[in-house]
Amino acid sequence: MVTKEQLLIEKLQVIYDRALATNIYKSFYIAVFEYVDNFDTNPLLEPVWKALVAEGEKEISKAVELENY
Repeated sequence: MVTKEQLLIEKLQVIYDRALATNIYKSFYIAVFEYVDNFDTNPLLEPVWKALVAEGEKEISKAVELENY
């Protein structure tokens, strides 16, 4: 039986492969948008984007600390 996670991974892989295969900028960016949109609309990806946001906040705080140094 195929799990929801496996289906999601396959879906993301298809979008990723399509983005890499195109030589047309518009098609590339549409695929990128579609890929990123999944992180906003699929609850299975919530832990992933939360981890990405937390990591980004760490990086920003380091940059702010260096600015103030």
